Amino acid sequence: MVGRVKCARGTLATLLAVTSLCAGAGSAAAAAGDLDPAFGSGGVARQSFGMMGDLIAGIALQADGRIVAGGSMYNDLTGEYGLGAARFTATGQLDGGYGSGGFTRLDVAGQNVFASSTVQQADGKLLVGGTGNTQVFLAQFGANGGLDPGYAGGFGYLSRDWGGTDALSSLSLLPSGAALASGTADGGFTMGSYTSAGVNNNIFNPGSTPDKTVQLSAFEDSSLASEVLPDGRFVLAGRANTGGFDYSYAVARFLPDGMPDPSFAGGTGFVLTPAPIENFGQINDIVLGSDNSIYAAGSAGTGEERDSVLLKYTPGGALDASFGSGGIANLGVAGEDGALALVFTPDGKLAVTGSTGSGTAHNVFVARTSLTGALDASFGAGGRAITDLGGDDEGVDLVVLPDLKIVVGGKSAVNGVQTHDFVLLQYMGTTAPAVIPVPVSKITSPSKRTLRAKSFKRIAGTAGPAGSIRRVEIAVRRIDAKALKSKRCVWLKSVNARFKKVKSTAKKKCTKQVWLKAKGTAKWSFSLKGRKRLPRGSYEIYSRVTLTDGTKQSKFTTRAGNFRKLKLN
Repeated sequence: MVGRVKCARGTLATLLAVTSLCAGAGSAAAAAGDLDPAFGSGGVARQSFGMMGDLIAGIALQADGRIVAGGSMYNDLTGEYGLGAARFTATGQLDGGYGSGGFTRLDVAGQNVFASSTVQQADGKLLVGGTGNTQVFLAQFGANGGLDPGYAGGFGYLSRDWGGTDALSSLSLLPSGAALASGTADGGFTMGSYTSAGVNNNIFNPGSTPDKTVQLSAFEDSSLASEVLPDGRFVLAGRANTGGFDYSYAVARFLPDGMPDPSFAGGTGFVLTPAPIENFGQINDIVLGSDNSIYAAGSAGTGEERDSVLLKYTPGGALDASFGSGGIANLGVAGEDGALALVFTPDGKLAVTGSTGSGTAHNVFVARTSLTGALDASFGAGGRAITDLGGDDEGVDLVVLPDLKIVVGGKSAVNGVQTHDFVLLQYMGTTAPAVIPVPVSKITSPSKRTLRAKSFKRIAGTAGPAGSIRRVEIAVRRIDAKALKSKRCVWLKSVNARFKKVKSTAKKKCTKQVWLKAKGTAKWSFSLKGRKRLPRGSYEIYSRVTLTDGTKQSKFTTRAGNFRKLKLN
């Protein structure tokens, strides 16, 4: 499995119980599957830590909405890759309060260490796992960045030799809080466990070596994904070589001690499923349903024939015929594509990300489906959204926010060159309701409540929102107590300082204004013609905005600024 964080995953039942965490501001006319313009720069946050490229392996969502990313970071001074962690704000900015200026990198002399998986622990610490030249590595970063001095005897990281061609692919947490590290060594599914203090957790082997390898086929097997059941059993998934260049989807369930689960797949503990394209199948990620069913994301075929697929297995290990077509759903993403990460959404769907394209030109894709594998037509274009960032780009991991926005973490080429940055993309999860503009007008002149009649000639003000205004109007009422008693209101009717009496429907209350058009919109004015003047007396001035959609102001108060009293002497 490439780059997983388990903290935001859990079972479907857990996610459905999630309450609101960080509902974001809506974007006008943004549809589900569109990049969120309120995040990063146009929905994309990019960050470089080294000249030769940095790659996200997994992301996690903190309780305050900030996003932690673990992965590989290049050291320009040593010319080597190390394990690293960085944190971003909920709006996609690098969080300078994390680590040193927003990130921390672990360098191991003489080793190029490439991250493959991350897991956020209950105390907020981030565990990042990967593979070096000859060994597997785990580094633990504190809740606020920096290597954890309490891990692995004060070093902050540990390294282990699994005894073969080692490759760590996935991290999960066991019920005890210890880490389950899984991958491949000696051509089989390999598992090892390490406590939260960074020491061997010898649950698989009684000796000093914590790792164990299980062979599923007579050839080469690769474990790429893992998930843990509440009772301590766990599932590993990936691929198994069934002869020549043929690889089948491989799913295995184990007891807490690492022995095959006899209640799974007819007693064998594992199942191998032929791929529908070119007899080459690979599972890159899995999630578990509340009934212990297994949802998997991966690919079918190779090269130009490679397609992204989802699979579902029953709790007993058989393909679920009610899912997709006989248990396998093809996402139908255009190009040479592969699904790399899978999560449940809070509203009971599946979200998946990966890459699609050809050669060295790949794009990030995101798709959303029902729990039966049907593409969600309300998301993107027919259930899929593809983002071209300009080169070799890949969605590696994803989390879904309570407001259904989808955050994807991965890698992105720099200006088309094959060095990469950390990249985060945020997609709208639902069609955001159009933001309804609120018309606002304010009278700025006259600024005084009492003026000499011969010095008053102009009314001016401001209005908004800019770009949405159809017109601005003013109304000027001359206070005439005698006329008001007879249900008449005296209103200015022209720039010639002429007035008209308008019948009111209520005694001692003016219910209908006479509106005159002002010049301008965001800044407006109304002037009397030539040498015309208003007579001495008391007045009320109103201003209102009518927007392009017909919305107009109907309430007038001094506090709002669109109503003012004036006395002319």
